[in-house]
Amino acid sequence: MPAARTTAQAEAARRNGARSAGPVTPEGKAASARNAVRHGLCARSRRFLPGEDEGEFRRRREALLQQYAPGAEPDRVLLVDQLAWNFFLRDRCDRLAGAHAAELIAEYDYTVPEAAVYDLSPHLAALTRYRSALWREIREMLKLL
Repeated sequence: MPAARTTAQAEAARRNGARSAGPVTPEGKAASARNAVRHGLCARSRRFLPGEDEGEFRRRREALLQQYAPGAEPDRVLLVDQLAWNFFLRDRCDRLAGAHAAELIAEYDYTVPEAAVYDLSPHLAALTRYRSALWREIREMLKLL
């Protein structure tokens, strides 16, 4: 069991805690908001990762709107909007999985059995599960449309 803190230690902890208020500038707050982002596949808000083309998403969304919601019925527009985002996330999964697979190939130890390499890649397995879930959602949305 750890020893109880002294009065001096408790006071020092209070002083140090009072100095730490987190980021203050808009840039610092924006950077801090991205601290836990790994792939953005489970994010509640839509964010584009560095290197992604927001224009590509918008073009696909507009094409899907023309195809599935030409009359701009609000419920269909919402469904098509989510469909476009799911397609975008599916593409993100493909890009991330490809990049991760390239890293695995670069680091591949040819003395290790192939099955062991797959066991060493939980990230690739997680991306595959996300991609499968996105495909299921896409198919369901297309049935609704």
